Amino acid sequence: MKRLLQIKHWKLFIILITLIFSNVLFSKFNLEIGSITSLHISTLIALIYIVILFLLVLNIGLFTNRITENPYKFSNGLIIFSTICCIIGYSELNLSRLYLNSKTTPTTLTFVLPLFTIFGIIYTFYNIPKSLKSIELGRKAVFKEYIIDSILLFALPIGIWFIQPRINKLNKVAENMNTKKTTTANNIRQSTCNQ
Repeated sequence: MKRLLQIKHWKLFIILITLIFSNVLFSKFNLEIGSITSLHISTLIALIYIVILFLLVLNIGLFTNRITENPYKFSNGLIIFSTICCIIGYSELNLSRLYLNSKTTPTTLTFVLPLFTIFGIIYTFYNIPKSLKSIELGRKAVFKEYIIDSILLFALPIGIWFIQPRINKLNKVAENMNTKKTTTANNIRQSTCNQ
């Protein structure tokens, strides 16, 4: 997960856009390899894209929450839950393409899942951008200061060009601070042992 914080924005963009184009490409063709159709492959690619996308967002959220100087913190458990809700909700939406023609009876899950997904989207794309902007400003950010970040994070294949360089920079600063703390702690231990 830490590697996602260090990867360059153009590499992430290539991965995400390749998955999007592959999904569209397979959904347009009518291929069959035994019992596997192009729709199955397209759905699988869409699921991979959803998982990568929301794991990236979750990773950003957990990273910003770990920074001690962050003036705006949120619940790690709740952000994990909301991200899982987003993954499940979007996955169900994509999986419904496979059984679109078959008649299924609606269940309670069909009614509850969209509500959890909406909660997940609102909680995730409210707290993570606010946390990121708060770190950069050194105080709790107000809505008008992080609304653009929320939109960029939500539109990730495009927004990655703007969000990921900031995450890379924060990650380098955090690593440098940890290195300095470790060096200082080691110097204190050595001086204590020498006495």
